[in-house]
Amino acid sequence: MKVTQPDYFDRFSCIAGACPDTCCVGWQVIPDEEHIALYESIPGELGEEIRKGIVTKDGEPTFALCEGRCCMLREDGLCKIQYALGEEALSKVCGFYPRYVTELGLLREQGLSISCPVAAGLALDRIDPVSYPTHETGEPLRYFHDIEPETILWVKKSRDEALAILQGRSQSLSSRLCSILSLIDEEEETAPEVGEEDICTFFRKVYDLYRSLEQLRPQWGQLLRSCGEKRPYILKDDRLLWEHLMSYYLYKYSLRSAMDDSFETKLRLSLVHIILLRDICGKADGDPIGIVQRFAKEIEHNEDNLERLERAMEDESFSCAGLRAILSCGL
Repeated sequence: MKVTQPDYFDRFSCIAGACPDTCCVGWQVIPDEEHIALYESIPGELGEEIRKGIVTKDGEPTFALCEGRCCMLREDGLCKIQYALGEEALSKVCGFYPRYVTELGLLREQGLSISCPVAAGLALDRIDPVSYPTHETGEPLRYFHDIEPETILWVKKSRDEALAILQGRSQSLSSRLCSILSLIDEEEETAPEVGEEDICTFFRKVYDLYRSLEQLRPQWGQLLRSCGEKRPYILKDDRLLWEHLMSYYLYKYSLRSAMDDSFETKLRLSLVHIILLRDICGKADGDPIGIVQRFAKEIEHNEDNLERLERAMEDESFSCAGLRAILSCGL
């Protein structure tokens, strides 16, 4: 098994009750069968409280939310189960997050979701380019797939080329992102000239799209609404945050795109994410990394939202030529 992970992967450590945006708020936590059996065997008041807290929603067992918080979350931000029984008693999803894994045959790529504030800091708050070392393990093949080896090789080659372009800091960020688009734009259409009204129309479309998605927290919808009402933030924002964010997107979604032939779609969507976030961070108060982390929490773990966003990339505004035109404006 070949295992690839970002260079900061092993530095992650959950800060539990000190987390500014705990994963135990807002999300439904679905316990696995093995841990449900464990919870059934726990005696005393804790066992009764755990079993009472597991309810059925959409046909699946889940921990109930109390005012948006997991019913097992203590006032000090610690989990009642982990506090009393240790980390091994946590349901698999709780013990694994924010880690994620994409596995195709003998290739495994694992990383940390930046919806977690600690992971966001590790991935985005840095100077050096992110690297993705690979090491061999003695693990056998676990899953078979019917994806052609040529498809996987093409995706990995294209991603490596995109990362090399992205991390070549002699050019502006917008120039680098336009060059990455050239990897998937075989005809390399000339970007149409756009005026101020075209730019405003593009951003209205982007904000309308993201406001139409299912929202985890109303505060996010309010931020989209307030920023969308202002004129686009015309500024060459080349801070390293955006390079690292694009690196994160390229790594997280490229191998997955081999499963459904969606490399181009996922690449264009990643650029739309960055164009939107650059605009929001130019208008909103607050730490840009915190805004990106909140965005990831809203988007990354909702498959319905991701599917809607990918379908929206069929719009001509989000074509390679359309995105190149916006990026060339220095937004």
